[in-house]
Amino acid sequence: MINKVLYYDIQNQIVEDAVFIDKDARSCFDRLLPKIVTLENEKVGMPKESSCFMENTLDNQEIHFRTMYGLSKGFIKKDIGTAKYGAGQGIGWSGQACNATLNIICNAMKIKCKGMVFCNPDGSIRVETFGDYFVDDTELGTNEMGKDPNITIIQQAQLND
Repeated sequence: MINKVLYYDIQNQIVEDAVFIDKDARSCFDRLLPKIVTLENEKVGMPKESSCFMENTLDNQEIHFRTMYGLSKGFIKKDIGTAKYGAGQGIGWSGQACNATLNIICNAMKIKCKGMVFCNPDGSIRVETFGDYFVDDTELGTNEMGKDPNITIIQQAQLND
């Protein structure tokens, strides 16, 4: 939140066009590929046994529903035939699973997407960013200094989104 306020304040001070997009990514946890989450978690130091346990659990869990009438006999299970079979919303490691894959997502975005560039008055400090991410909440930004010069700022924001 503090970064968003700083982005707005800086843009206001330098009087430059900018577009900011706040998103709550719908069903993002269901679209995380367990194998990629496993590899990314190991890359940041999770023991292989723990990451394999997580992946195995995601591959084999049966999710029942509890209501005031009791626990359902029916359940849902991972379905490889659909996009929705990932880490699942509300499971304890969902946030970490999402954070582990953000690095891949950000690296992919760098290929075509341009974000915001902020410089101090003499140009000796330059900061580039797309925005900020916290699990499934995303704040993207594009400003005139950061966008592709061949397209409008609206087109750049749409591309990034």
